[in-house]
Amino acid sequence: MKVLMITPIFFPSLGGIEQHVFNLSKQLNQKNIETDVLTTKIGNAKSSEKIGLINVFRVNSGIKKQQELSVKGKNLVIPFFIKALQLYLKKKYDLIHVHDPFSLLSVLPLKLFKVPLILTVHGNWINCVKGRRFYENKICMDYPIERCTKCMNSNKTSMKLKRWILRSSAEQADKIIAVSSEVKNSIQLKKEKEISVIPNVSAFVKQKGINPFNSDKKIVLFLGSLIEEKGAKILLKTAKDINALFVFVFSYAEEKYFNEMKLFIEKNNLSNVIFFEKIPNEKVRKQFIPFSDVIVIPSLWPEPCSSIATEAMNSEKPVIASNAGGFTDLIEDNETGFLFEPGNEKELKEKLRIVLENKKFAEKISFNALKETENRLNWNKISDKTIEIYNKVVK
Repeated sequence: MKVLMITPIFFPSLGGIEQHVFNLSKQLNQKNIETDVLTTKIGNAKSSEKIGLINVFRVNSGIKKQQELSVKGKNLVIPFFIKALQLYLKKKYDLIHVHDPFSLLSVLPLKLFKVPLILTVHGNWINCVKGRRFYENKICMDYPIERCTKCMNSNKTSMKLKRWILRSSAEQADKIIAVSSEVKNSIQLKKEKEISVIPNVSAFVKQKGINPFNSDKKIVLFLGSLIEEKGAKILLKTAKDINALFVFVFSYAEEKYFNEMKLFIEKNNLSNVIFFEKIPNEKVRKQFIPFSDVIVIPSLWPEPCSSIATEAMNSEKPVIASNAGGFTDLIEDNETGFLFEPGNEKELKEKLRIVLENKKFAEKISFNALKETENRLNWNKISDKTIEIYNKVVK
């Protein structure tokens, strides 16, 4: 079988979709399914190269940096179509697997060749085009919906048209995959279509380097951007009552939000909080996760399917995450991890105390989590599920 993956962004960028497509393509190639990747060319990335067994093709679209994808995604349609057509005529793929609803538009004409199209939806169906997220239908936490002229939920004619295009193109796919039950339930179609859930998981292999923490305290680790929807302040507020070192590792911080966190630390005279900025992923995996006692993911919005949870679980570390989004598919509360009501500082504090003060229970939870990644949440199993769908669609 020959497969063409199409993704708006790919390695060497290291976001969720990039890692998903990279790990899935790698597994498929190892299982004798020839898998190529078509993506956009950003920065100094090569127009074509081989990464392991994966042939990667990149097209110029005028998009110069990753952040522009949320507002310039339409720039990809024609370049993707031209290159996908060229590749299809040369290689005669058995199917095309697209990882973005709008990128699906670029290959819809290839249905004339009766090539099956599969769409994986990685985020909530209607996301903010400015790159922010929503929780309980509230878009952009800094201001009301009606003040944003680009809101996909608005009743503007242009936005209604975009929603119609998004829905109509998805309805043409031969199969739709969602990365979590939350994402599946958010998909809005008029035609009835079966939607499978196949999660995004970690490809993390347990490694241990040098302990980066010069502390005798237990370590509470946060990984993610310091922005409102990631909930870092909720975790920070528990630091004044918990005897542990709170470590925040981030690649991006919104200035206003970060200043509020620093002001809270100053007002409460906290000496048990430390920040690390722009730590390479490899170092996070070799040093920060292995030497932490608990990883906390306190998101206020329903994360589609965070791979941080499975990275921690695979490293045999207990995870405390918000009871929302994809976390509910990955974690069984009090069995393979802990879930708490989003934004509930008191409940989070209680869960932290359970983990930090009950070593045997924490070890049991961590062991169960490791078994869950070995039995279900790993790329070998995920690729097998994907291949089952491929076989059904091709037949």
